Amino acid sequence: MKVFITTLFVMPRLLCLYAWLIAMCCGCCIQTVFAQGVEFDAAFMQSLNGASAPKIDLKLLTENANIMPGAYPVTIFINQSYFARRELMFDFDAELGKLQPCLSAHLLTDMGVRIDTAVSLIPPDEACVAARAISADAAYDFDSGKLTLAISIPQLNMTRDVATYVDPTQWDRGIDAAMLSYQVSASNGTVGTSNNQDQYSVYLNGGFNWGDWRFRSNAALQRNGRRSAQWQNGYNYVQRDLPGTLGQFTLGQSFTPGDTFDSVSFKGLQVATDTAMLPDTMQGYAPVIRGIANSRAKVDVHQNRFLIYTTFVSPGPFEIVDLNTRSGSGDLVVTITESNGKVTRFVQPFSTMTNLLREDAWRYSAALGYYDAPARPGFHPAFLQVTAGKGVGWDATVYGGLMAASFYRAVSVGIGKNLGRLGALSVDMINADSRRPEHLDERGQSYRLQYSKTFETATSFRLAGSRYSESGYRSFDEVARQQVVVGTNELIAKRSQVSVSIAQNVSCCGSLYVNLNQRDFWTSSRVDREIQAGFTTQFKSISAGIYFSSTRSRNAANNDQIMFSVNIPMGIGASVSYNPTLNRNGSLDHQLGITGRLNEDNRFTYNLNASRSANNGTNLGATNGSGSVNYASNFGQVGLGFSVGTGAGTDYRQTSANLSGSMLLHAGGVYFGPSLGETSVLVEVPQTKDVGLVGALTKTNADGFGVIPYVVPYRKNRVELDSSLLDVDTDIENSIATVIPRRGAIVKTTFEVSKTSKVLATITTQDGVAVPFAARVLSPSGELLAMIGPAGRALLSLGAQAELMIISGDAINQKCRLPVKIDSTMSREEGFYILSLTCFPLASAEQP
Repeated sequence: MKVFITTLFVMPRLLCLYAWLIAMCCGCCIQTVFAQGVEFDAAFMQSLNGASAPKIDLKLLTENANIMPGAYPVTIFINQSYFARRELMFDFDAELGKLQPCLSAHLLTDMGVRIDTAVSLIPPDEACVAARAISADAAYDFDSGKLTLAISIPQLNMTRDVATYVDPTQWDRGIDAAMLSYQVSASNGTVGTSNNQDQYSVYLNGGFNWGDWRFRSNAALQRNGRRSAQWQNGYNYVQRDLPGTLGQFTLGQSFTPGDTFDSVSFKGLQVATDTAMLPDTMQGYAPVIRGIANSRAKVDVHQNRFLIYTTFVSPGPFEIVDLNTRSGSGDLVVTITESNGKVTRFVQPFSTMTNLLREDAWRYSAALGYYDAPARPGFHPAFLQVTAGKGVGWDATVYGGLMAASFYRAVSVGIGKNLGRLGALSVDMINADSRRPEHLDERGQSYRLQYSKTFETATSFRLAGSRYSESGYRSFDEVARQQVVVGTNELIAKRSQVSVSIAQNVSCCGSLYVNLNQRDFWTSSRVDREIQAGFTTQFKSISAGIYFSSTRSRNAANNDQIMFSVNIPMGIGASVSYNPTLNRNGSLDHQLGITGRLNEDNRFTYNLNASRSANNGTNLGATNGSGSVNYASNFGQVGLGFSVGTGAGTDYRQTSANLSGSMLLHAGGVYFGPSLGETSVLVEVPQTKDVGLVGALTKTNADGFGVIPYVVPYRKNRVELDSSLLDVDTDIENSIATVIPRRGAIVKTTFEVSKTSKVLATITTQDGVAVPFAARVLSPSGELLAMIGPAGRALLSLGAQAELMIISGDAINQKCRLPVKIDSTMSREEGFYILSLTCFPLASAEQP
């Protein structure tokens, strides 16, 4: 019994030991086999000519993710950022044992790869550059299923601003075209006993592009009640960009910049910096980070606990000059990780404002023309304004300017400085000499202080503008009006102006903000003040907020309001909101609304509102209701609305309608679509209707044209087609394009379209045997069309007639010809022809 019990306990342990030894041996064997590679024996598969034929060549298929060497249209991503869609050649790399793309040195340079930093010498005209030639850490990852190519390049081998900056030689001026955007609105209603409250307005914004020049004009026609219609001319100008100076040239009606002097309307010419031409990292101020690395180290920069920058640096001193911060302020935590794992950290305080520039960056403007404000007909004094600013290092920016007219001269100087932990500060002064119509000379100075700081408590404080002006100081606009109007309140000079904003993120609850604007004046007790405050929060999908608004003005009635708002989504494409409001006069308003959409693409939207106000318990309250529907079509947007009200001593009703859209005249015809933005894209899919444009509520018209109304100038904009509604016979080989427009351009991009018949074929030899699996189907030109699947089946895209070839190996008896003829009378299933085809030996003279 003792022996039996001992055996009972020992045997399982011995069995476990034996099983572990067997598993280890098998694992070693399996690891050895996979280390040496696995090759499928094609002898188990049938060849075209049966057993007597050589083996089918499956090596490329098994090692290259189900595709063969050749050219394929692929979507390229560089370091996880979209680059473009291109057709690339793929070849078998024996060293890596897989297909690799053929990327030229020129294409890599366009992607932002620094060829000069590659570990191997790469000639500028090199046609195929391997990833290992750039860096040991570089890699090309091709997904044959999605036809995407992910390229990973170390940051050390990349130029900066690849995702945003585009070389000026790639900017597209666009096509010659004429455009007109329009907005039309009309309403009809009654107020009290009056039944003539008709109103209508027409706003037109148009122009044309010719070469590098943009001609623009706008105007408006308005009629209100019984008053006669009034036609108002807006601005008319011609403009073009100046890539060499990173600026814009404008001739006509425009506005001067407002960063140094107050902005004024004028007619004339102006040359001014266009910051959109700069990389994102150069459009605002950020400090230069300097440090020392003891080895090849990784440098990470965090702001408000978010990683905003990472790079590798060589041993020795380094500086980072292209930092792109997430917010206007917030200390920067710099982490240096050495090759041996040693970590060093330091904090660089940082705050910024709009007038701070990076070191060596600069901005400029020069305007010469005639003052164009509506002071009086025919009064347009000439003036000159010049401003400039430059980042001079030491985290400082100097700026200034001058302005001159026959009755006005002003000079401005200023300096901005990043004070580190104390925030950012700028101070400037304007000295002005002016002459009034009665030949009274005045002189004075105006001082401006701006300050910004973000605290560790996530509180953002911004003194956006604090200006104090002496009694003799006048702005150019004030003096220009004084030349014709004297002694009115309109011309009372400002004494001081303060603008303060505070924002606080409350991590547990929401966000809080307070904005204050106040102005007072010389020779008057008038004080204008606006205060706005609010707190918003969200619980799951329900959002809520409380808001306060206060207005004090001598020229308008004082007003105070407190509003509570809650918005609850209904889960059916609609949301309900409730907004009670307490007014200064004691009235309490209740407003209930519902908004939603009637289809999935947001083309059809609606809005219904009902409100009730009670004036401090009296019977002077009012009940109001309103509603609107809007539809966004391919030709523009149309809307209808109504509103009714009763009580508060006056009853009213009103119906309204609005229409907006555009007309674009180009070499291909006239396109009617939505209102155009400043810069747009004309998309052509030749003679293909109803192709959607991703990101725009438009589709191509009967001629195959569509418009993306808004794109970003001087940046890579992705244009993508939505071909989900196309029939199966329409092929768009490349549905993604990249455009880089200049400001104001109409850029045209064309997508190639082909019409083919889709055939689901079952292919056999003359003997009735299915052609072998993995055999290739080639076009007459040798292009790979498809690969044979199980049971000799293949999906083909063909014309009406074709002579194809099927190849399963290099021998002559592993090739056959496949004649295909499609008759429109043949039956189809969901757009596909279902055919049984015969493949004939190449030596056969028999005509199928």
